[in-house]
Amino acid sequence: LEHIGPNAFRGCTTMKQLFLPNSLEQIGEWAFCGCTMLKSIKIPTGITRIEDGVFSYLIAVEDIVFHDGVDFISKHAFLCCPSLRSVSIPDAVTTIGFEAFKQCDNLRKVHLPKKLTTLGEGVFGACFNLKDIEIPAGVTTMGVSTFWDCQQIKSITIPGNVKEIPDWIFTNCTSLKDITLSHGVQKIGAIPFKNTGITALTLPESITVLDSLALSEIYHLDTLQVAWKKPLPIQANIFASTPMKHLRVPRGSAAAYRQAEVWKEFGDISEY
Repeated sequence: LEHIGPNAFRGCTTMKQLFLPNSLEQIGEWAFCGCTMLKSIKIPTGITRIEDGVFSYLIAVEDIVFHDGVDFISKHAFLCCPSLRSVSIPDAVTTIGFEAFKQCDNLRKVHLPKKLTTLGEGVFGACFNLKDIEIPAGVTTMGVSTFWDCQQIKSITIPGNVKEIPDWIFTNCTSLKDITLSHGVQKIGAIPFKNTGITALTLPESITVLDSLALSEIYHLDTLQVAWKKPLPIQANIFASTPMKHLRVPRGSAAAYRQAEVWKEFGDISEY
């Protein structure tokens, strides 16, 4: 057996076991979607790509065993596998596609490989119990809502190769208090930190663009530290519904910030 076609076993709700031979070279899109009795999946060695929705809506799956040759995980590949608790992505994988692990409600730990460059939109969206994840230094692209509603993530570092913090990426990550934006990040999109637990945030000098609503609805923010000696021109709604309490600015620049539009609205502006 070398090929399994698209939708081949879709909705086979009585299938309890699945043995895929190593001779298999391709599994079509949505081939095993909705096989709700399956508890484990072992990817055969002939498969290098996990196609769209292949193992989605497997509500009983607790274990996925990859082999080292897998290098691409497509959109919705493991969408809504709520019994899955941990995943170790193979070292060869460079791209994880749109909503690939979305709504894996009990997913707690994910290991991402060093070669990874792209996290698609909503990859881990609504993984409510995800706690342990580290973004590899080689990642360059992260999609909108990548970690939306991951309510148990407490800390995370964005590597400097990621040039843009996209819209909604950490929205509703209510436990997220510690976030590091590495030097190299250049742009922050709209509402990326809404309803997080962030109390202090540092913006590196490499950031040159703050989109509309970029720092809005960070309800617990107490202190914002910026690295620009000259105030960055920003829109009036950047801090919508975010407390503007304490702003820390480089030595010798406080006077400029106290006169700059929007920045001057902070209650306390001090130098470091």
